[in-house]
Amino acid sequence: SNCRCVGIDISDVALAEARRAAPCAHLTLSQGESLPFPNAAFHQSVCLGNLEHFLDPVVGARELGRVTRRDGWVWVMLPNSYYSGDLWRVIRAGYGPDHHQPIERFGTINEWRQLLEDNDLTVERILPYNRFKWWKRLLPKNLAYHFVYQCRPTPS
Repeated sequence: SNCRCVGIDISDVALAEARRAAPCAHLTLSQGESLPFPNAAFHQSVCLGNLEHFLDPVVGARELGRVTRRDGWVWVMLPNSYYSGDLWRVIRAGYGPDHHQPIERFGTINEWRQLLEDNDLTVERILPYNRFKWWKRLLPKNLAYHFVYQCRPTPS
């Protein structure tokens, strides 16, 4: 297939590393709340582990829908505020999740779904992501490490 990879980041350092890893990708310095692409530019848009760090995740979600074709897919991975490992940390030490980021948000499976659906994305499927720990598949989906939302842009 003829696949073209386009990426953005707000960090020159991250872009330099990405250029080494994927020299054929088109990479741009930009914020996710203001994507430098026309409406419906992509068949698929992916935001893995970033939206929770945006200054304005509401605008970021809308931008993902804006740049994706109506028959396309938007994939978003978001962290769970009730991850089983974090619950154990609270029980043991009294501290919740902290990945030492300047801006970091956590939400439940339905809090993130609501944010996406209130902002121009229709969630079609939610997949649990458990960071290579196969045994965590035995736990309820609501205790996953992250959630991957498969969405379509909501028709206007």
